[in-house]
Amino acid sequence: GAIDPHTSANYVITKAGVAVMTLAAPTATTDDGLIITIVSDTTNAHTITATGLFGTGAAAVNLATFAAFLGAGMRLMAYQAKWLVMDSVGVTFS
Repeated sequence: GAIDPHTSANYVITKAGVAVMTLAAPTATTDDGLIITIVSDTTNAHTITATGLFGTGAAAVNLATFAAFLGAGMRLMAYQAKWLVMDSVGVTFS
């Protein structure tokens, strides 16, 4: 499913099986500072695609893959139409 890129929220993934999600770009200036937290409550390797939008501190900016463990997750902050990764646990970016 699609994650709302314009509303601060905490999301808990409870889907039985792998959740395949997308995250669009936030709106520059309007959404700056917005925080989204996503955490898994299952033991599945969920994915979030945000092509070219993750600010990870590395070249890996397109796909977030959660480890297949309860508690894998990340916190993102919107800034200038990108998602800055503030922290992550058990998430691999590619």
